Amino acid sequence: MQLTIKRNINKAVVEFKLDERDEKVALGKAITLAVEDYCDNCKASNSIVWRQNKATDEKGGNFIYIKRRCTKCGAESTLGEYQGGLGYFWKKFELYKKGIPQDKIVEDTEEVRLEDVPF
Repeated sequence: MQLTIKRNINKAVVEFKLDERDEKVALGKAITLAVEDYCDNCKASNSIVWRQNKATDEKGGNFIYIKRRCTKCGAESTLGEYQGGLGYFWKKFELYKKGIPQDKIVEDTEEVRLEDVPF
């Protein structure tokens, strides 16, 4: 199945051409690439920019991360790929603080002893 998706990314019109034997794989990739940019963190839809990061794994192989970043709150979403190359998915937007996802951040806490808690 051959599909073409046109969309605006970072003030440019980008055309994706997909050619997959499996129709479900083609449709899944098309839907992922065509989905509206929407930040899960702050709910903004008009302040998303796309970018890439290059990285190297432990074996010396190179790969590229495709990310969307919300310019309103700073949260990022990374494009993931299913094993076997059978499609893509967008990870949830997360706000990072010194490399730690927001849901893993523990704010300063005060120690409370169990015997000090009135029951």
